[in-house]
Amino acid sequence: MSGPLAEAGKAMAAGAAQAVRDLNTRGGLNGAKLEIVIENDDAGTAPARKIAEAMAARNIRHVVGHYTSAPTLTASEIYQKQKMLLIAPTATAPRLTERMDAPVLRLAPREDAQGSYAGALLARDFPSGEIVIVRDGSAASRILTAAAQRAMEAAGRGSAKEIEITAGAPDGAALAADQANTLLRTNTVAIYWAGGASNVAAFLRALHAGQSRSLFIGNDALATPEFAAAAGELANGVRVTVLGNRQHGGPREVSAPLVARLKAEGIRDIDLALSTYAAFQVLQQASVRARSLDPMALTTAARDGRPFSTVVGPVSFNTNGDRIENQFTLAVWKPAADGKFVFAPM
Repeated sequence: MSGPLAEAGKAMAAGAAQAVRDLNTRGGLNGAKLEIVIENDDAGTAPARKIAEAMAARNIRHVVGHYTSAPTLTASEIYQKQKMLLIAPTATAPRLTERMDAPVLRLAPREDAQGSYAGALLARDFPSGEIVIVRDGSAASRILTAAAQRAMEAAGRGSAKEIEITAGAPDGAALAADQANTLLRTNTVAIYWAGGASNVAAFLRALHAGQSRSLFIGNDALATPEFAAAAGELANGVRVTVLGNRQHGGPREVSAPLVARLKAEGIRDIDLALSTYAAFQVLQQASVRARSLDPMALTTAARDGRPFSTVVGPVSFNTNGDRIENQFTLAVWKPAADGKFVFAPM
C-alpha cells in the first residue's frame, strides 16, 4: 500500500473491498458477514511477518495476499503454524505450495508454469529437428529453462540444446550475434528465448540477416513495449508465451459492471483487482462446498479438483493447492495500421 508497488496494493485493496461488498449482499460466508482488514506490508518481509503475527493474535482465519512472493513466503510460515487459510492471487514461488498439509491456495501460475507450457508446445509442434533454449544466467531464466526441458522430456521429445547469453555483460550484444550466427549453420527448427529482453534485438538481427527459418518464441519478458521499441521491425512475427488473461490488454470472462466500477475508482491494474476479487469468490464457494468456515476444511474442499466459477474464469486446484488450468497462451507482435507494433493473441 506504499512504496514503488503501491499501485498494485491499491488494485488488490479495491478488488477485495468490492468482493466483500458483493458477497455480504448475498449472505456472506454461510450467513456470516465478512469484515475486511487491509494491511500494508510495503512489499517487505519484515513488515509481512509483523502483519502475520498481528493477524494471528487477532484470530483472523482467512487471508488474501500478499502481492510479491518473498513477503508471501515469510508470512505463510506463520499462517501455516496457526492454521490460517492463505489464498495467494499473485505469488509465484514454487515453495509456497510444497507443504501439502498447509492451508494454501494459489491462483497465479507457479514460476515454472510458463516454461512447462513452452516445453510442451515445442514438443508438440516440433517432433524432430534441433530445438534451442537461450538463457541469460538469471534465476528466472534457469527456472524457465529447466521447466521447458522437463516438459519436453515428459512428452518423449528429448531435451533441447541450451546456450547462454549473460544479461548485462559488456559484450552481450556481440555474443548474442555470434550465437545466432552459429545457429544458422545448424538444423535448428525452433528457438525459445528464456532470458530477459537485453541482447534479444542483436540476436534477432543476426538471425534475420542470415535468413534463418527457425521459429523464434520468447517468454513474457518480450511482451513489453520496451521490447518492441528496441527490436523495431524485427519484432514483427515474434511469438511470445503469455498469461491468457493479459494477452490482449484486458481480462476475459468478466463482469462488465465490475470492471466499470473498478475503472471508476481509478484502478489501473484491472487484472490484479479481478484476481483478488476471484480469491474471495473461491473462499465463498469453498465455504458452501465444505459447509464450514474452518480453514483446513475449506482447503480440503477447494483441493478436490472441481472448478469454482470466478470473474477470471473457472478455477480449480490440485492436491497441493496449485491451479490445475493452464493459464498460458501464445501471442504475436504484428504491425498496426499506424505502423506501430501491437501485441495480439494468435
